[in-house]
Amino acid sequence: YFRLARNPQAVELAQVKAWLVRYQDEIPLAPMLRRKMLAFYALGTRPADFLSLYSETEANAEERCHAWTARMALSPNTDIATRHALALYRDANAPSGPCAPAFSFLRANTALKEGDAQTRFTALLASGQITSAKSMQMDLPPALGT
Repeated sequence: YFRLARNPQAVELAQVKAWLVRYQDEIPLAPMLRRKMLAFYALGTRPADFLSLYSETEANAEERCHAWTARMALSPNTDIATRHALALYRDANAPSGPCAPAFSFLRANTALKEGDAQTRFTALLASGQITSAKSMQMDLPPALGT
């Protein structure tokens, strides 16, 4: 684990996959390595490697945002992208930073409805995410955005 996690840029994807297969059920470090490598691949703009390790059932909100970006980099499909981006937008746990490309895509394609913005804004405020709520004021109708 430590050899792989310490220097991810020097590790081949095949090595990571082999380690995960071998130790998936034996060592609690396997999910930690998967997350570390997913973060590295997302930030290192390696979308194919990211999606190769990505698992929707094990993904957190940030990883779902990075998966959206990776899919768009590899094979953009407007209909699917819109559907997935809206699901991220409607999830108050989806972080604004990693999801920024998906949210910008929605704005650029005028796919956001007033109710979507109000729902996200209310959910962010209710969960104490004031900074994220403020950052999305441009999505709100003028009466609510001030």
